[in-house]
Amino acid sequence: MKRSYLINFLTVALPLCFTMLIPVSSSAAQPNRSSTDPPLLKQCWNYPAAIGEQGLSSDTSRIFLSEQNARIEAISVDSGAKLWASDLGGTVASNIFVGDKNIYVATRSTGNEPSKSHTTLWALSPETGLTVFSVQLNATGQIMLSGVGQRLFSVSDGVIAALDASTGATLWNRTVAAVTAEAIIANDKIILGTNDKLILLISTQTGEINSRIKTKYIPTAVATSDSKTIIIGDDRGNLTSVDAVSGNARWKLRQGARISEINLNNGDLLVASYDNFVYSIDAGSGKIAWKKRMAGRVNIVPDAAKQIAVTLAAGENTAFVIDTRNGKSLNQLTLDSENAFVHSPVIAGNSAVFATVDGILGYSVTGCPAK
Repeated sequence: MKRSYLINFLTVALPLCFTMLIPVSSSAAQPNRSSTDPPLLKQCWNYPAAIGEQGLSSDTSRIFLSEQNARIEAISVDSGAKLWASDLGGTVASNIFVGDKNIYVATRSTGNEPSKSHTTLWALSPETGLTVFSVQLNATGQIMLSGVGQRLFSVSDGVIAALDASTGATLWNRTVAAVTAEAIIANDKIILGTNDKLILLISTQTGEINSRIKTKYIPTAVATSDSKTIIIGDDRGNLTSVDAVSGNARWKLRQGARISEINLNNGDLLVASYDNFVYSIDAGSGKIAWKKRMAGRVNIVPDAAKQIAVTLAAGENTAFVIDTRNGKSLNQLTLDSENAFVHSPVIAGNSAVFATVDGILGYSVTGCPAK
């Protein structure tokens, strides 16, 4: 894939939180480190693959990816060895969601007429890739799959569906306005933001809307640790902590531009904004612990246990590992000039795994396993 084609593809297919980073020389010296510092990453393996638009998913021992023509593959986190492949046909229409017993993905087949297109939800065995069940799914557009326990949730074009994770049977449907802040699940609630300036708390059991929180601007990101306090980011750069019952603000910050994502990290919030800063903010008080200026808009993947976070921009060839305690750069991963990152990475166990133009790269924080 040529770099110019890649950039055009990313502009259309990926969230706007991905933009470019300014590469730093790979020969730059690492700062002095102590035994209590977070670990650095070491590359252990690579796996050639043509990654689809949906990126990577993982459990503790496997990485799951989609390739062209809805080919789903599993590879080993430790070695990058191929474990299985399953050809579903059509095109992949959702992320790959890893449930308690199965992995789930939606595909779409299109006939000669748009009215004949249909969407199928697949449940596959994570061990073998064999089909556990497949059912028709009433969904259009891009689908976001998530779940908890024995319930699976599909969000697409303002339609939320709950399904039985064991059979695929539909349990309830709920129609809302267009979703602008990606849904999260906390306790027994689905929490999301819509373009009519509302935060909705929806019961996972019944689909009933338990609470509506009115926002001044369109919400673009939400986060919570307990569903009692909701952290809301909006398209004007406001970050607000609100009581889920009363809707009253506990604290409020104003950043320079749209909030693109909010990550929970050991009682703190790691926040990315279109002002090209990454912020660490105390979730209880709203005080900024540190902020780090990036060369562009990046995606953040934290690992709370190891006190690190990976920041990267799709379409560029450099990613940075930062210390989440202070925002300092620990090390960087620089690809060949003709290669580039195409999705945000996943962290599984002691490994960080990256999707690139040339395939999948596996890094470890504990050293590579013996071959």
